[in-house]
Amino acid sequence: GGAINVRSELEDKLIVALMPVIPQNELQNAKMKITMILSDYEIEKRENIKILHCIESGSRAWGFASPDSDYDVRGVFVKPLDWYLQLKSDVPDTIVEELPGDIDVSLWDLRKALLQMAKSNASFLEWLGSPIIYRDCGIIVALNELKADCVNPAHVAFHYASMFRKAMEKRHSQTPFRLTVWAGIALM
Repeated sequence: GGAINVRSELEDKLIVALMPVIPQNELQNAKMKITMILSDYEIEKRENIKILHCIESGSRAWGFASPDSDYDVRGVFVKPLDWYLQLKSDVPDTIVEELPGDIDVSLWDLRKALLQMAKSNASFLEWLGSPIIYRDCGIIVALNELKADCVNPAHVAFHYASMFRKAMEKRHSQTPFRLTVWAGIALM
């Protein structure tokens, strides 16, 4: 309760209008690069996880990449059932790695992701709307359906308004347009 489904036909048109135009060959090359590097570093095997989905976040995903932009790979994983049944409270639920090729990887456990979505965490909501999907087992559709029932748009708007205010106070290099686009993406 309390959440409002704000998705409309107008917002669907806005998604298309704001979606960066990424040349197909560039997108395919990026997907192959990320897939190979994740495989080469055997994150799943080493961490004993299954990556359910991973996407591009940040400047590359939203069309603001510069020549020196890194790859911001974000995703959700699950561990074996016995991991979830542990009574320890200090069990790590995030995997963060810097990989060759300017690849910054941050993966969240599914439980953490769901809790963050319930709190209307804007970063996680951006992940769900990324136009660049490196891997998906079908969970993105399910999470987006769940999002409509639990996300509080006012909380997300407050987050971006606060970011905007702080950026303007510091005369940060991000333009108001960029912050506005991120806010729109997260609400979708």
